[in-house]
Amino acid sequence: MGPAGRHGPAGHRRNRCGRSDLRRRRPAPPGSRDAAPAAVVAPAGTGVDRCHGGLGHRSGPLCRPRLAVGGFVGHVLCCVFAARVGVVPTADGGFVSVIAPPPPTIRPTTSSRATRVLGVLSIVGIVALAVFGLFITPPDAELGETIRILYMHVPTVSAAYVAFVVTAVASVAYLWKRTEFWDLLAASSAEIGVLFFALTIFNGMLWGKITWGVFWRWEPRLTTTTVLFLTYLGYLAVRRIPATVSTRATVSAVIGILAVVNIPITHKAVDWWRGLHQEKTIFGTVDPEMQGTQLFTAYLGLTVFLLLFLWLLIHRFRLAWLSERAEERVLDRAIADRRAESVEEAP
Repeated sequence: MGPAGRHGPAGHRRNRCGRSDLRRRRPAPPGSRDAAPAAVVAPAGTGVDRCHGGLGHRSGPLCRPRLAVGGFVGHVLCCVFAARVGVVPTADGGFVSVIAPPPPTIRPTTSSRATRVLGVLSIVGIVALAVFGLFITPPDAELGETIRILYMHVPTVSAAYVAFVVTAVASVAYLWKRTEFWDLLAASSAEIGVLFFALTIFNGMLWGKITWGVFWRWEPRLTTTTVLFLTYLGYLAVRRIPATVSTRATVSAVIGILAVVNIPITHKAVDWWRGLHQEKTIFGTVDPEMQGTQLFTAYLGLTVFLLLFLWLLIHRFRLAWLSERAEERVLDRAIADRRAESVEEAP
C-alpha cells in the first residue's frame, strides 16, 4: 500500500481532508517544515467549523468536505453529510485519522426538507397520474383501453434511460477525477435505472399479452431491451465482486460507459428492423396526434417519474455515502482499540 497522500487505501483520490491509509504518521521534529498541525476539538457552538460547530481544526484544509468536490457543491455536501475527518495525536506520539460523529442535533439520515417536499410531489403526482390514466382520459381510437398501460410504460422507460445516462456521465467523471462522489452517484443511479427498467418490462409484458396474445416475443425491440437490462444487471454484479474499491469502481465505470451505447439501439429498433412492436417510439408515443387529456396525462407521467427518479437518487446516494462512512468508522475504531492495546502492553 502506498504512502498516505492524495490517494486513499482504495485508490480513490481524496481532497486534503480525505482519510489517509489509516497508518500512523510519526510526528516530524518540532519546528520542521513537515511538522503536522495539531488537531483540536472546539467546544460546541464556538463556530470554528461553519457546518458543524462541535469540531474545529487549526489546519484550514481539514475543514473541507470529504467527497473531493469543492466550491459551492462542496459546501452543500458538507452541510448535508454531518461527518468530518480529523487527525488526532495518539498516546505514543503518533497521529491517527478519526471520523468525528455528527453533532447531537443532526441525525444520520437520508431525509431533508428538500427531499420531503420532492417526495410529497412525487406521491401526489403518482396519484394524479393514476386518476387521469385510469378514469379521466378516454380510450385511444387505435389502441383502445391499452393506452392506459402506456401512461406508465413510457415514463418508466424514460426514467430508466435518464438513470443510465447519469450512470455513464458519472462514470466518465470518475475516470477523470477518481473521486468517491462520482463512483457512488453512478452506482446509485444504475440501481434505480434497473428498477425502472424492470417495471418497464413488466408492464410491457401486460401490454403484449393484450395486444399480441402472448407475454413475450423475441422481436427486435424486446431483444435489444433484454440485452440492455442484462448489461446493467451485470454492472451491478461487477460492483459486488471481491476486489479493491479502486479496481471495482474502474471496471464498473468502463461498463457503465459502454452500456449506454445500447440505449439508442433499443430506442430505434422499431425503425431499423421490422417486428411486432408498434412503430411509434418513446417520444413518438407522446405525439401531437394525442389530444387533450391524453397528451396531458402522457406528459404528466414523464414529469412524475422523473421527479420520482430524482427523489430516489438523492436518498440512494446518501444511503451509500453513510454506509461507506459507517464502514470506515468501524475500521477506525478497531485500529484505535488495537493501538490502545499496544500502548498498554508496552513496558
